[in-house]
Amino acid sequence: MFVGGKMRPVTVDDYMPFKSNGRSQSLYLGQLGHQGGLWGALMEKMWSKLNGNYENTAGGDMTEGFFALTGNPTGVLKTDSLKGNVE
Repeated sequence: MFVGGKMRPVTVDDYMPFKSNGRSQSLYLGQLGHQGGLWGALMEKMWSKLNGNYENTAGGDMTEGFFALTGNPTGVLKTDSLKGNVE
């Protein structure tokens, strides 16, 4: 992860709590990625660790996560006010 523009190693455990809803199981917090990948859940754990806990990560903007992942400047382009035909 990148903190303050500098790469910082973040160590997390691989414990992932699951819940059962009858016939299937799912992650208690978050969800499995495409083809059962856990990288998204592990990234969430790293982000939470950097911010103290899961509660401190509620809300915010996705650009914060992209910046922490890549170290590159990020922003949001709002397109809802653009007019014209989009095909």
